[in-house]
Amino acid sequence: MSTPRGTGGVQAAFAGLRGPLLAAGLLAGAGLLDLAGAVGSTREVFIVITQEGISRIDVTGWAWLHAGIAAATVLAALFVVTGHRRAVLTGMVAAAIAIAADLVAFPFVPWVETLAIGLNAVALRLLYVYARTG
Repeated sequence: MSTPRGTGGVQAAFAGLRGPLLAAGLLAGAGLLDLAGAVGSTREVFIVITQEGISRIDVTGWAWLHAGIAAATVLAALFVVTGHRRAVLTGMVAAAIAIAADLVAFPFVPWVETLAIGLNAVALRLLYVYARTG
């Protein structure tokens, strides 16, 4: 079965961008997930109970820093859609920084961070493969 007339050029134009498009979607999804988790953790109170007593941990500053990194990751994902070499490198750096921030925030929102680390890791791998072959 052949493709309808006029769509072959569009498919050929996007054939080389499949990796970056998927990576951009994963980066954007991880960034939005991180953004929701960071903003949500600013409203929660974290308490640590030790031998010496009870301590309240304020993570508001770290949460806003994490939200900024998440917003930068979403912007990098929009830049990755172009498929340029600099965009791919920017996406790789953003994914690596986001993974580091997710590891720091892991004790406070473990389920959100597990998902975000997975999405960022897969996006980083896709971008790495695209950078080596493209």
